[in-house]
Amino acid sequence: MAPIVAVLLIIVAGFPLALALTRAPLLALVIAPLISTLTSAAATILMLLLDGPLLLWTVALLLAQYALIPILRKRVVELLPYGSWADVLWLVGPLLPPLLLVLDLPMKWDSHSIWWLHAAYFTKGGEVARAAIENPTYAFSHTDYPPLPSAPVAAVWAVLPDYDFYVAQFVSALVTFSAIVVLAYAVRRATGAAPAGVSRLAGVAVGLAAWSVAWQNVSGGYSDALWAAAFVAGAVLLLFAADGLTRPTLPLLLLTVAGLSKNEGFVTVVVLAALVTVKERRNLRLAWRVWLPVAAGLSWSLIARLLGAQSDLVAGGQFHQLLTADPVMLDRFQQIFVAMARISGPIVAISLGVALLGVLFLRRARRELGIGSDLWLWAVNVAYAASLVLTYLITPHDLTWHLGSSVDRVSLPLILMACASAACWGAAAVGRRAANPGRRGGRRPGRSPARAV
Repeated sequence: MAPIVAVLLIIVAGFPLALALTRAPLLALVIAPLISTLTSAAATILMLLLDGPLLLWTVALLLAQYALIPILRKRVVELLPYGSWADVLWLVGPLLPPLLLVLDLPMKWDSHSIWWLHAAYFTKGGEVARAAIENPTYAFSHTDYPPLPSAPVAAVWAVLPDYDFYVAQFVSALVTFSAIVVLAYAVRRATGAAPAGVSRLAGVAVGLAAWSVAWQNVSGGYSDALWAAAFVAGAVLLLFAADGLTRPTLPLLLLTVAGLSKNEGFVTVVVLAALVTVKERRNLRLAWRVWLPVAAGLSWSLIARLLGAQSDLVAGGQFHQLLTADPVMLDRFQQIFVAMARISGPIVAISLGVALLGVLFLRRARRELGIGSDLWLWAVNVAYAASLVLTYLITPHDLTWHLGSSVDRVSLPLILMACASAACWGAAAVGRRAANPGRRGGRRPGRSPARAV
């Protein structure tokens, strides 16, 4: 019963603001966990800086955001597109069966040794949490990691009795599932000018790709699927959707979730912000806002250093060997390349082939559907892959162990970006065929694609 109560608490806490932002009740239910999680993360940071109990800060921030709802209702006068009951149910339904893995025993190593350990000392208040963060004994738990995946668990634990790990697993799975559904929605919105069934199928396919690797971890309390789905959803909205910059609230929320979920997420958010700024250099009046999630992630990095948190890569990274071109780096690179290619290589290669064919034959159809250029998303993908290679090159840990324990999880963003690219090209191909059915009849060639419902 306690896990169900925890899930309801997370949804109810974020629903009023989500409804004010979307004006679509079912879509608000989907986004509500992400808003609750951001609220609890902000409360955790304030607690670490100013002391006091986490529950007090969480309630204070919830009341403050509820006070803003009347103002938001006056400013947000339009429904968020594709937030109808039909759209949301079509996206959520196929993604529910994999979520049943949340019923598995809550025994994942990283969940206990990192995220739920952080949540446990967050519940003890600012003084205890700061002491834990600066304590070298806890360095194994990556105390420099951002607080967002742990914060909602800590907030619920502060309300319910005991440290129930099923509660922790259900809360973590709910937040991750919310990000995955929003990723499917982002693809639906980017491809909305294609036939509705095709657009919805494209969104569901990309959402299901979240379980393509390390599938047991998605609902097991890990943060990788959370930040990957949130980041790719934000990137799709900003780079592909025609109204990404003019309706920035949701993509900025998603990128803030990614930047405050894991260090890799923060680095990738910085890359995306730089690319969006270049892409929209003639529209900086709107483009500057993509740096707000960067500011949030940078703030945590500075606070973590101020609190004495340690990074294993910074403290023990093999920077000297890399800068001096030590021959061992070449051997490491080969091992890294083989490991990454084994996990993400087939999907990325197929998606890249689809993208190249799309550039040759479907660019006009893509433009007619209002889907942005694919080049920018692939630039982000390349930059993220390069950051992974660099991380493994300088790792202070045994490389074989490090790759074996993480390469599948951290490769998920590569796969999701590749799948988003392929899904949008697929929607462009089918959308063109729907508009130009040729000899089989139907609408006459030259008519506009079917409008989404």
